[in-house]
Amino acid sequence: MNSSRTQHLTEEQFAGYMVGDVADAAAAAHLSVCDECRSEVENFGASVQSFNLASMAWSESRPSTSLRVRTSSRAAWRLHPGMTVASWGFATGVLLMSAIPLARHLKHPSRETAPAVLSAQESQKQIEQDNQLLMAVDRELSEQVTSPEQEYGLDKELPQDRQLNSHKRAAKVQ
Repeated sequence: MNSSRTQHLTEEQFAGYMVGDVADAAAAAHLSVCDECRSEVENFGASVQSFNLASMAWSESRPSTSLRVRTSSRAAWRLHPGMTVASWGFATGVLLMSAIPLARHLKHPSRETAPAVLSAQESQKQIEQDNQLLMAVDRELSEQVTSPEQEYGLDKELPQDRQLNSHKRAAKVQ
């Protein structure tokens, strides 16, 4: 809203003036001298007034029917005794149709859901196999393996390391 000649109202100032913010005296002073901003305020006010009139005309043109009449006409089927009996019958049928297969399933579980029963011999045999596996893992872990440093001779002290270590030892002695 800036012009090369005058500084017009910003959108915030314009909105504050339209909602009745009396703290912005600069906006009111500007509107008294600027025809362009004043005409924009008048156009906006006319638009708001037109919207108010249109919304009032729309609400007055709607038929004024009672909400109670509309609600009671929708729920009329619920009041009919035959519909109540039919609703209970339908609910009972759905319950039975879902309960019978469930009861059969619970009475005769499938092989996948039946618990596996191992004999005492099979159980003892499985324990022995597990123990052998654990001992093999323990042997592998406790076995001494040469480190890559030892394998390539990197664990030996280099001459400059010897010199550094001798200085450290001398410093500890003092």
